[in-house]
Amino acid sequence: MPPHIGTKGEIMYLLRSMLFVPAHVQKFMESAAKYDADCLILDIEDSVPDREKDNARNNIKQALMNNFFGDRQIIVRINSLDTALTEKDIAQTMHPRLLGYMPSKVYSNEDIIKVTEYLGKYEYEYKYVAFKLLPLIETTESIFNVHSIAKSSPRLIALCFGNEDLVTDLHGESDAELRTLEVPRFLVCAAARAAGIEPIDTVFLDVKNDAAFQKREEFAKRIGYAGTLCLHPSQIAVANECFSPSLRDIEKSKKIVDAILKSTREGRSITLLDGKVIGPPMIKKAYKILEQVEAIKEIECPKS
Repeated sequence: MPPHIGTKGEIMYLLRSMLFVPAHVQKFMESAAKYDADCLILDIEDSVPDREKDNARNNIKQALMNNFFGDRQIIVRINSLDTALTEKDIAQTMHPRLLGYMPSKVYSNEDIIKVTEYLGKYEYEYKYVAFKLLPLIETTESIFNVHSIAKSSPRLIALCFGNEDLVTDLHGESDAELRTLEVPRFLVCAAARAAGIEPIDTVFLDVKNDAAFQKREEFAKRIGYAGTLCLHPSQIAVANECFSPSLRDIEKSKKIVDAILKSTREGRSITLLDGKVIGPPMIKKAYKILEQVEAIKEIECPKS
């Protein structure tokens, strides 16, 4: 679906569940079209063997030309700049039905600038509008540069945390709850929020353990994440639930907005709810929650 346009004209990208789809396997592409993920990530990188990358690019281009995924948010994960495949990935998959690209193994804002140059080159050639970027933060260097990466281009709509390559870079170990990566995980989230874009949590490898996945992503939401990367279709429903506003949050937000509107009508400068002062941060959060509810409704009950 296209991004949600809020009441004040701001754009909201709903990215609760982002499902990786190995683009070289046709049956995976066909199955992905049926899933309820907010966004599909058509992969040309790690999940695709070198000998199959041309096949993956061709599959993506054909699927987009044939409108195979309908009105879905589609991005393509491209190979990192150090592989010398990035430009080819972009040139052979660019299509107006794409939302954008996920550059992998980003190190600094200079990498984003280089990818942007490739995008501009082929956007001009094909006369397409500007594509969005959702880079993967998965290297030790990128953690130290994460704030400058987040603010490197207006094309960025999200930062995606990648733990597996980061752990390799660190010569460390990871665990299901990411306790060994608490600091970089939080820094990615904070940098994204500081730049006004969406933070997306990393993959959960134990795809049959929904309970552990849910526990981890409920915590991710509490620290500020807006969604998560999914490896398996079974994770979509859990991700969508975790990153959707709870009924309690929705009811509280409605009460806050109603109280503010009532105070405005009555000319009062201070608004109370249940005896407590409602401050600007609470008001901002309430409106954001209600906007997210509307965006979710557009997915579940699209206008005919």
